[in-house]
Amino acid sequence: MAKIVIGYDPGGAYANGVGYLELSDMMQLRGFEHTTCSTSDEALTWLFDEQKINPDDVICAGIDTLMSWTTVGTFRPMDYFLKQEYPDVEKSVFSVNSAYGAMAIQGMVFAHALIQCAPHIQFINETHPKVAYYAQTGRRHDYLARPGHLDSEQVESPETSRKALKKEFNEEGAVRMWKELLQWINQDAGYAIAQTSHITAPIDDHEWDALYSAWFTYHFGFRSSCRDLMKLEEHELLGINLSQDQSSRIKSLRQQFAWHENQSLVQLMENRIIVPCGLEEKVKYLWFPASASDNKEGSA
Repeated sequence: MAKIVIGYDPGGAYANGVGYLELSDMMQLRGFEHTTCSTSDEALTWLFDEQKINPDDVICAGIDTLMSWTTVGTFRPMDYFLKQEYPDVEKSVFSVNSAYGAMAIQGMVFAHALIQCAPHIQFINETHPKVAYYAQTGRRHDYLARPGHLDSEQVESPETSRKALKKEFNEEGAVRMWKELLQWINQDAGYAIAQTSHITAPIDDHEWDALYSAWFTYHFGFRSSCRDLMKLEEHELLGINLSQDQSSRIKSLRQQFAWHENQSLVQLMENRIIVPCGLEEKVKYLWFPASASDNKEGSA
């Protein structure tokens, strides 16, 4: 019986990347597919109708979305962790209170749909392809890149300033990143299930992010040691960046709920993290077992 690991990258209208890894019943990687869809519904249709995946075979998924929310402050503990661990790419870590709709909403919609239709799904892993790629290789995720410098007259225009901020397809970076990802897939498969020469890269990065999310979830969920950033201990940044007033209010809330029979509510106040209803026991945030310096060039 096949086992399926799904990857999903919600990027907005006509920019939802989706992919999956097919595993044998012995968890051996033996195939993969990926595409771009317009919505989360279309991504689910592609998986279960067009690709004929049996929902009973889905064992986990990696989704580039916010699988939990914070009750205090701007960032979650795991966000602060990534920002401090990888300062060169800290701007890639979005605040829960400032994230775009597709990433924050469509990703959660997709996760809830999977939980409803895939009875044997073991966990859903929150992924962060851009920071993870940097942590793994020491290079920035440059599938898309800023356009060349504009002259001074153009920069004065608000319209050209907006254009200067928009990233464009970087074929050299995209081809390199696909080659790397396919090599990592081949390494875990134990043989060349994907050819890594003469690669034609899609013009946006959503398919890459989706397939990378699937591979990352498979690799660290089943093949390699890892950390789960959902389980950071108190001394590992759960209390980071709180003002004295915030700390006092949290202490007061803990005391109010200490008598409550609902232990999950007490735990919620301790961790400052909310996991949406129905996903409480399913959410993970798998990450490298050591610092970025120990994970360069695909050593994961």
